Amino acid sequence: MSFCVVAAVAGCGGGGSGGPGVNSPTVHPIFTNEPQQIAAGQAFEAPFSLPVAATVSYTITNRSTTSPDHWTVSIIDSSELPFFENGQPYQSVSPVHDNVSTISDQGPLDAGDYVLALVCDNLIEDCQFSLDLSATF
Repeated sequence: MSFCVVAAVAGCGGGGSGGPGVNSPTVHPIFTNEPQQIAAGQAFEAPFSLPVAATVSYTITNRSTTSPDHWTVSIIDSSELPFFENGQPYQSVSPVHDNVSTISDQGPLDAGDYVLALVCDNLIEDCQFSLDLSATF
């Protein structure tokens, strides 16, 4: 899913309480409670684009019914994707959270193309999780 669908509604809404022409920041959902399952040691990629600078927030919720799953997650610039996909060192634009289960984070990002990148750290079992990702601008 691309952020472009969300970006199309960015100009909607009234002037808000800030007066004519002044809009309050709005939360734009990118992924909402998106269930995922990936094999142990495999990667998951959630690409998105920001039309303007924004505060990006995400929550990854463990959905395992047997034991807590663990993953490493960060947000990377789309130009770093080939390095991530090949298991090579890559530059993250957000903190890298290593070997975590349910996690939430947020931070500012400039306009551009990004990927929420996640690797399942489990040794045997698949990682089962749901993803929420939004941008506020």
